[in-house]
Amino acid sequence: MFIKILLLVLVVSVVWFGFRHMTRVAEMIVRRGGESDKRRETAPTETMTECRVCGVWQPSRSASPCGRADCPY
Repeated sequence: MFIKILLLVLVVSVVWFGFRHMTRVAEMIVRRGGESDKRRETAPTETMTECRVCGVWQPSRSASPCGRADCPY
């Protein structure tokens, strides 16, 4: 009988501490997620252009030839 009670206490404590740990991890993710959204908003973007010949997308400002003879860049 004593072993059953001890096992029950052990299972309940594992579930309790596991729940507390998962709650802390979730709060940390939410905090970090808010900070990364701010950084994401200020990140510069660049317009991409697709090569008519090979279909590769390249930055518009620094497009380089793809190596084919009929490449427009």
